[in-house]
Amino acid sequence: MGTHRHAEWKRDLYDLRNRVIHGGHRAITFEQAKQGILRAKGVIALFEGMCGDLANRIQIYQGGDHLTNTAGRLSY
Repeated sequence: MGTHRHAEWKRDLYDLRNRVIHGGHRAITFEQAKQGILRAKGVIALFEGMCGDLANRIQIYQGGDHLTNTAGRLSY
């Protein structure tokens, strides 16, 4: 906690999720959604990297270049 990575995760994923789920916020841009996905993937990879032999053998791709902005939904 208190790291730059934590601040990015909190801003781009945690706070956004809470505004949507608990506050009814609906004006999410594609870039905000994409950034939230990238933060989640980055945190998963970070935790898996700390697990050593317990880590999932299927590694998650951390990039987001496969995400495209379509009419009303994310496509991959």
